[in-house]
Amino acid sequence: MRLLRLLSDGTLEITEWQAGEVTLQDLANPKSSTKPGYAKITACCLQAAKDGYEYTWIDTCCIDKTSSAELSESINSMFKWYQQAGICYAYLSDISIAPETHLTECESPAWVNGTPLSQPVAPMSGYWSGSISLPSCCPESSRPASPVGDGSNEGFEPFSAAPNLTSAIFESQYFSRGWTLQELIAPKEVVFYSGDWQKISTKKELIDGLSYTTGIDAAALRGEPLASFSVANRMSWASRRQTTREEDMAYCLLGLFDVNIPLLYGEGRVKAFIRLQEEIMKAINDPTLFASHPDGNHQSQYIGLLAESPTWFESSRTTEIYEDTSRQYPARLTNIGISIQLPIFEWGDTTIGWLGCQIETNKHRGSAGIFLAKVEGHENTYLRCSRPEKCPWLTVVENLHVHRHNEDKIKTREILILHKAPLWYKNNESLLELCIGLACDMFRSLLFLVGVSAIAMATKI
Repeated sequence: MRLLRLLSDGTLEITEWQAGEVTLQDLANPKSSTKPGYAKITACCLQAAKDGYEYTWIDTCCIDKTSSAELSESINSMFKWYQQAGICYAYLSDISIAPETHLTECESPAWVNGTPLSQPVAPMSGYWSGSISLPSCCPESSRPASPVGDGSNEGFEPFSAAPNLTSAIFESQYFSRGWTLQELIAPKEVVFYSGDWQKISTKKELIDGLSYTTGIDAAALRGEPLASFSVANRMSWASRRQTTREEDMAYCLLGLFDVNIPLLYGEGRVKAFIRLQEEIMKAINDPTLFASHPDGNHQSQYIGLLAESPTWFESSRTTEIYEDTSRQYPARLTNIGISIQLPIFEWGDTTIGWLGCQIETNKHRGSAGIFLAKVEGHENTYLRCSRPEKCPWLTVVENLHVHRHNEDKIKTREILILHKAPLWYKNNESLLELCIGLACDMFRSLLFLVGVSAIAMATKI
């Protein structure tokens, strides 16, 4: 990061802002040994040599970040490198553990007094549960971390508060960073070290505790192929993580879905994340990609099928594809939206598109559906409703009478769901109605101006 500084003589100086990390260029400078990050590198290499490894890879100093081509290649390859690594060191700089302390599985947050806790499920906000009446839907109505990440982000909160924690390891900010997600999943062996390079424990010993704290399925941490987990489930693992550069929240997930995209820093968080999902669409036929829910910061009434952030998947951890492949429907990207075949149910002002996936909660299992609003004047063209208070977006429909009594009203057809509402679209008004409304507003404004002018002339007289 470059900063301008005004000197006492009035001249300007450009300064490189350094956060203490040692770069590839710094290694050629003897003075770099005084930087805070140098001790971390030395300790890592010493530990690797002690463990019998001749070579060590550390992201901060083994990637030439001045080369966009090398940076792009490294980020797109990083997950594979972690998979092929003999061992990965996770450096928790904000944790201090006494040398004799060594956590075991029974000391992890998933266990209390030797008794295993059940796996918690994130709250299903935005979902309907149980047997209900069908409502009326009315449209009105960073940086990559390495085996020695520094855990520099704030604001992390575990998926569920684990009672009686016996160690502070799971409170480390390391577990809130976007780039450290792949460090926990890809390597066969992960060893956690404290800020003073004391060994804490290993991933294998803490799997249940890690799963409890991070929301990552224990099976994924044990090395089960990621293809066995739905797209929505994998996205939920990143829903409470952060990155320093906003685009990295998309780039750090490339390996989880085995896709590659160019790095375009400056494009913004939303564009980067949508490009990631578009690439996932091409590689994986998984309707759970569309089972997301806008977070509390989203104000628009209508949205596209693709999410704007991993936070939209926070409640999608238990969303799974139907085993019956006949209920999975292909989707195709266009320049204005997504063309997709869905079973469509229309009842009065309500239109529901059933996705080829299911939601499971503690009490219910049922189909997932999105609420749609017709775009007047355009056949088979819809907008997706986003505001839960007006049109709940996703429904657990166990025993819902739509499926029991209205099978004949559910027709599978290809529809186009727009990325966003057209500029002229407002609360189901047609273009003509909108133009008439604008004309009336302009006419009222004109009458007001004429009245003001008449009063001014009368005053002069």
